[in-house]
Amino acid sequence: MKQLKVMLGCIILGIAFIVIDQLIGNGFLEVFLKTQILPICSTILGFSVASVTFLIGKIAETENNTEYNFNKSRKEIKDSICFMIYTYVAIIFLLFLKPSSGYDCLVLSLNSLIMSLFFIQIYIVHEIINAIFLFKIFKDKRV
Repeated sequence: MKQLKVMLGCIILGIAFIVIDQLIGNGFLEVFLKTQILPICSTILGFSVASVTFLIGKIAETENNTEYNFNKSRKEIKDSICFMIYTYVAIIFLLFLKPSSGYDCLVLSLNSLIMSLFFIQIYIVHEIINAIFLFKIFKDKRV
């Protein structure tokens, strides 16, 4: 249920950003979506893979030193990073589908979807960082 609320919130946020950009009329998001979204999403994905690799390593180390089993946590981490990869591929696909001119309604809809996926990626990074800090707290309590 939480994931559904987050996804719905990201969709609403993505639509709101596009609407606000259209109302202001400066075209910042249009330029951002044409030139910067892919490098930023690539950086976010790279950061997330590095963070997950670190976290999985710490989980394996803790499992070796204790009797705890982190299979559910490991599955959640795997699902999160896989979902992030899917959102990255979806952003590339939507950018590929986006016409260069005309079709204003289609362009605005695709821009809203791209921004929504961008916000979902940011949320996943938030969750990964939160997991790292929670794991640190857990490990400190065990020592």
